[in-house]
Amino acid sequence: MCQPHSFTLLAALTIWATALAIDDVLHRRVLNVLLLPVALGALGARFLGGWAGCELTLMSGLIGAAAGFALWLPGYAMRQVGAGDVKLAATFGLVLGTYGAIEANLFGALFLGVFSFVLVMLGMRKSRMPAAPMLALAFVVELWAGPFLLTPYGARAPWLNHLPDFASWIPGL
Repeated sequence: MCQPHSFTLLAALTIWATALAIDDVLHRRVLNVLLLPVALGALGARFLGGWAGCELTLMSGLIGAAAGFALWLPGYAMRQVGAGDVKLAATFGLVLGTYGAIEANLFGALFLGVFSFVLVMLGMRKSRMPAAPMLALAFVVELWAGPFLLTPYGARAPWLNHLPDFASWIPGL
């Protein structure tokens, strides 16, 4: 997977994602001013040759951004998530690349669904909940521990080698 490997960069992206999640919980908004620097930085890094040691560069980031955008756009159309959540998913996709974007957004949807279910079962969910915290959690998990299921060129986390490579099941990936 084509991800940043510098500990400092991983830590900075983790702090950034955490700040976005906290801001969304407190203010129910994902601010463009927080998304734009990371999106431009990831775009610039990919344009200039990608992350260190990566074969996938600009195209992977753009496809990842499109995948993140497309996966959350129906939720926005149904007024279940905000436009900031859709832009956040696209920014995560730009950073993670194609495979990371798909995984992180699917994990984010899973985390959001499980968390919503728990809140409903406990009788604590009364209105829409912010999606950015669950998206940020999925992003950080994918950033530090991914890839899990979808992997280019058979590269994957060593502890998952016994699982099948699900990317081979999807034509064109």
